[in-house]
Amino acid sequence: MASYGNSRVQVFPHGDPSASLPFHADANTEPFDIRLDAQGDAWVSYTGTSMVSKLHLTPTGVQRLFTAAVGSGANPKGVAVDSGGNAWVAAGKEDAVYAFDSAGTPLGRFTGAGVNGPWGVTVDSSSSVWVANFGGVTQADVKYGVSRLCGAVAGTCPAGMRIGDAMTPSTGFTLPSGGDPVRLRSGALLYGTSGPRVLKPLMRETAAQVDVAGNLWVTNNWKPSGAIDTVGGNPGGDGIVVFVGVASPVQPKLYNGPPTAP
Repeated sequence: MASYGNSRVQVFPHGDPSASLPFHADANTEPFDIRLDAQGDAWVSYTGTSMVSKLHLTPTGVQRLFTAAVGSGANPKGVAVDSGGNAWVAAGKEDAVYAFDSAGTPLGRFTGAGVNGPWGVTVDSSSSVWVANFGGVTQADVKYGVSRLCGAVAGTCPAGMRIGDAMTPSTGFTLPSGGDPVRLRSGALLYGTSGPRVLKPLMRETAAQVDVAGNLWVTNNWKPSGAIDTVGGNPGGDGIVVFVGVASPVQPKLYNGPPTAP
């Protein structure tokens, strides 16, 4: 578990909180996301210090194998691990995604394809990297979408493409409004009859996951203006958007290991 508030990583052996091992803490702060690789080692993003670490579990506690910088003040959040053991990290404040090999060697910093304040990342069985974009504070007039990047595993990208190349348009995959304002599940307008009229059905995405049929599930949190937090309340989102069949199917696992095709 990533304990953001006190900058600790805690392990409960076999899911038993009464049998917890000594927590892991070091100079890195605000751990945000954890993903396990095929060896059971954990990649942890640290939002406070803009780092990612690889941790190894021993019978007596957690051992840090290495730490790598994710830009500078990049506010990293989501992490994904592909079938080659490479880690992908969303760097929200840089509008970028970083990749590292299994030893922590940087593979590159990637932008484009609609990557805008990325928060969550996931990898499908073709090693494509899907990015959930949270966007900026003001949300401006940008129509947010999910982005797809060419992966790092050899032979899995279309001909002529390299690691990190954009596989979606400059907007990512977005949702049209058809001119209708966004409404809550109840049918009420997102910010009420006197609030701003919102024509962006997809915003502030925080996570994306691929299912066994290749559908991409994306969390949806609405916020058309930074001012909403102070003058109009912040309703957030109450829905999940499914992009049907856009990704390569992923075999379900009982742990957060790298994906494989079903």
